[in-house]
Formats: sequence, structure tokens, C-alpha cells
Amino acid sequence: MALWARLKVLPAQADPVARADEICMAAYDGNRLVGVETCRVRFLAALDARFAFTNVLVDPDYRQCGISSALLLHSYYLLAGWAQAHPEERLAGTGFVLVNPKLGRRPVVGDGFFLIGFSHEGHQLRITWFENYRLHDRDLALSSGSGHALRWEWAWRRNASGPVADAMALWTKLGMRPRGVETRDRTAEISLVGYDGERPVAVSTVKPVFHPGLGEIFAGLSLVVDPAYAHADVRHRMAKENFSRLEQWSAADPGKPWAGLMTVYEDPEMGAFPVDPSGLVLAGYAKSGGQIRLNWFAHAQVEPGRAVEKPFLLSG
Repeated sequence: MALWARLKVLPAQADPVARADEICMAAYDGNRLVGVETCRVRFLAALDARFAFTNVLVDPDYRQCGISSALLLHSYYLLAGWAQAHPEERLAGTGFVLVNPKLGRRPVVGDGFFLIGFSHEGHQLRITWFENYRLHDRDLALSSGSGHALRWEWAWRRNASGPVADAMALWTKLGMRPRGVETRDRTAEISLVGYDGERPVAVSTVKPVFHPGLGEIFAGLSLVVDPAYAHADVRHRMAKENFSRLEQWSAADPGKPWAGLMTVYEDPEMGAFPVDPSGLVLAGYAKSGGQIRLNWFAHAQVEPGRAVEKPFLLSG
């Protein structure tokens, strides 16, 4: 309270005693308080989850010492432990609103906070999910491997006639050749083909997709898998391989500044945890109820603040 008063940071109508109840962590240099973090639980409707949104204040004399990052990291583990001890609270993770216009060019930074969207004011909303948080209990498929040792063939922009023909054969076999779409248009989107021996059993396609809540273009990933191989582990491995390959391709081609990889999980078995083994993060829900998953490429950069078509809403 003394730090707040000295720096004159509280609004005139704010009650310092009530605000003090929100303190979750503080940093000291000897006996001198140099940083304080407050926490308030907010509901993110787009993610259907509750997050501990934090706010960090650092003494101006100490603002180049990494105190903010240290407080955010320490409080993450503190709050994750609290959430695990109080499962009835369904606290999913931590987050903050980034209002400093000089920060936020990198959508994912070392502290793990992930750019998920923008507020109505154009400020970045960043979150990190707790590792032990479950979206549902259908996670047996994630803990037991599929047992399929598949071989992957990369076909993206390589004129790989063999994998393309095999992908088309798999689509035909599964009755998934789309109507009203030119064959050459669809084959140009093929990125990866999975084989069991010489048998094609999985194929992925990618195309540019605009994310209205982030104002960025992502590589939109779609997967088709033979039902005998339609295990979450197979799909996660395909997503991971696509991310790695497309990240390299995008970084090497300035004419294709894709920000990352995005897909929709319609099968609940795919998304028991908010961060899956492929590295894709739950970033919202489609109208169908499917999980929107995305991950940013390491080279991606964004504007620190921006107006977007679908801003995030915080409540609570």
C-alpha cells in the first residue's frame, strides 16, 4: 500500500485495503519492496475457462532488472499449485493484459505467455495454461501410444507426384474427395502423407486462413486419416511435423509471412489438455464446438496493439 501511494498508481476511487487482498507475490531488495503482483480471477468466454489475471508494478528504479518476468514466473507455479489443491475452482491458468506499446512484438516469449487475442482497447491478452489442467477426462489415448510406426513423406510445394497420387487414392477410398473443388487446387494444398509400409493411411493439407481475433494469417491445417489409424497420437505427430516443416518454409520465404499453424479439433479425444503433444494451444472454439488450436512460428512478429474483428471479453 505504501508503494502504491508513493507512486500514485491507484485510481482515486480504488480502495487500497480491498486491492491489497489481491496481492499474490512481492519482490524485495533487502527490506525494500521493489515489485508487487496482484491477481484477480477473470472468465474468458471464448476459452470457456477461468484465469488468474495478474498485474505487475515495479519500482521505477528497478524496471530494467527482469523483476516483472520473475514475478510472473514465480506466481505461475504458486497459482498452479493452488489450483491443483482446489480443483473445484477450475482455475485454468494465468494471464495478463499487455498495455505497454513498446512490448509485445513476439507473440510467445521466454516466460511462456501466449498471445491469444486483443481486448476492445487493442491491448494484447496473453495467457499460459496450467500443465495439470484438463478440459475433459478422455485422455487415455494420449497416454497410450497408437502402436503405428508410420513413415512421413513431405509433399508441400515439391511436385511430389507419388505422395500426391497416394493422397488422392486415400481420399477416394474414404469418400472424401470434395465436390466443387478442382483436383489441382486441392492437391496443391497437400503437405504431408503418412504411410504404413507402402500403404498411404493419412494425409494433411494446408491453406492460408485469416484469424479475425488476432489479425494474422495462419497455415490452416486439415487432416484425413484412415479409420484404422485414427488415433490421437497419429494426428498429433502429423500436426507436429507440419508445424516444424512449415515454420522453416515460412521463415525462408518472406513472400509468405504466415504467423503460425492453426487447426480445429472436432474429436474430443484430440484435445483433453489445452496444450497437446504437438505444441498446439487451445485458442478458442468454433461454431461447431470444435477446439481452435494454434501455435506461433518462432519468427512471427505482431503489432503490439491493434483493433481486430473479434476482440476478447473479460468478465468477473
